[in-house]
Amino acid sequence: MSLLTSLPSIFFLLFLLKPTAAQPCPTSCPGGGPQINFPFGINPHGNPNGRCSYPGFGLSCSNKTQQLVLNLPESGEFIVRYIDYEAQQIWINDPNFCLPQRFLHSFNISGTPFVSEFWYTFTFFNCSAIEVAEGGLRPIPCLSNQNYSIVASQAPADIFVDSTNALQSACHPITTFTVPFVWYGWWDGVRLEWTKPDCRSCIQGRGDCWFKNSTTLEIGCFNLPTQEIMPTQVTKTPYKPLKWFIPYVLIKRRSSKGCQVWNYHWHWNSRTLEPNWVGFVHW
Repeated sequence: MSLLTSLPSIFFLLFLLKPTAAQPCPTSCPGGGPQINFPFGINPHGNPNGRCSYPGFGLSCSNKTQQLVLNLPESGEFIVRYIDYEAQQIWINDPNFCLPQRFLHSFNISGTPFVSEFWYTFTFFNCSAIEVAEGGLRPIPCLSNQNYSIVASQAPADIFVDSTNALQSACHPITTFTVPFVWYGWWDGVRLEWTKPDCRSCIQGRGDCWFKNSTTLEIGCFNLPTQEIMPTQVTKTPYKPLKWFIPYVLIKRRSSKGCQVWNYHWHWNSRTLEPNWVGFVHW
């Protein structure tokens, strides 16, 4: 008998429970940054196989700065500066804004879904002379101090050393590397691109790119807007023209606190073909 009496409570509790998969995916980090849309996403507990992102596009929020972070397996963490979903490009930078320091160790995008169309070769030099801005050398302040300067050149090290440049006696090469990094965009960060998944046509059509189901990696385009219709063309019921064509209604209500004014206005929802009414209160 006790079991029968407890069944309604059990069913009620089951009704209140929500599956974790139904929880919405975060769209931003507390520290700011670009909007997070598919194929990128922040997966709960950092699960690389989570369904908030396409594999390889998982992002996170920095524990220190709460900024949006992309982790490259061979190169470490970079903050995300900008994402162009229509062009499928992402700009990343060093959290301390010293990309050259990251290049000193290594910068490798192998094992990631990202590619770069352009790669450039640089050589770093350690110069004892401070006046190194001549001869096509570019100072790197974040790697330099009062005793020496680290500079970069797009020319190979052997060309620099064999030249008659007056600064060659004060500088010696450190390392040469090739990175997807342009000379004039030194502080803009690294631009990477991706080709798969391809959501460009869906985004151009103002749809939502997402997984077709919960088990495969096949993607689809959802919530494509229907052909927009002006409100004057959708008047099927007598009350709608009156409801749509009144731009605002002011309702004044006297109270002990004074005069409370509610301003109502509507804006047209192109997806549902219904007006959305929004109210603001002013005291």
